[in-house]
Amino acid sequence: MLNLLDCLFPKQCFLCNKKGSYLCLACQSSLNYQKEQFCPVCARLSLLGFTHPACLRKKGLDGLVSLFSFRSPIGKMLKSFKYHQVRELESSLVDLATLGLSGNKILKLWRRELFTFTSVPLFPARRLWRGFDQSERMLKGICLKLNLPFKENVLERRRWTREQAKLTAKKRLKNIIGAFAAVNKTSVKNQNWVIFDDVWTTGSTLKESAKVLKTSGAKQVWALTLCR
Repeated sequence: MLNLLDCLFPKQCFLCNKKGSYLCLACQSSLNYQKEQFCPVCARLSLLGFTHPACLRKKGLDGLVSLFSFRSPIGKMLKSFKYHQVRELESSLVDLATLGLSGNKILKLWRRELFTFTSVPLFPARRLWRGFDQSERMLKGICLKLNLPFKENVLERRRWTREQAKLTAKKRLKNIIGAFAAVNKTSVKNQNWVIFDDVWTTGSTLKESAKVLKTSGAKQVWALTLCR
């Protein structure tokens, strides 16, 4: 039985505009995952995404992995999912992210070192307005498919911040300082964490999140993003 909405507003591929799905099989097979990873501090090429030894800071990120370029069709899909409430895109994004992460060598390290996965939280009012937390929903799906330990409510936003996407790099950094707190410092201490967010631009949000976790006693903290 055809869905009425599909008849009125037929799905079409974000890449080739072919009707029937948001990303047709032909275009899905042609997608290029982010092969090169970069140091989250100096933004230069880095093996597997490790922070360069000279860039390491006591309360900074230990590494960064991004699965796609934001300029790819994935960036367009993410914007529609996040800002235009196209909920049907969630499963497609989760499937693509799962495929990309499962083939990444860093996943073996994260499994071996017993990393736990969590997401950057939205401010409660923004989550209520949007109706969902896109990063949390995607990460839950990825962890479920790959059998990875997921934990929610690790961090909380304790104050409202302006939307990072609309700010300059300098203003992003100022905007996010002091925005997060650990919900339970005891559960963070001596644990390894991977923090997930949808997009890495300047990294201000993920760097601030890592600082909070490290201040609470976390051992290693990596960042994982769908796009860069």
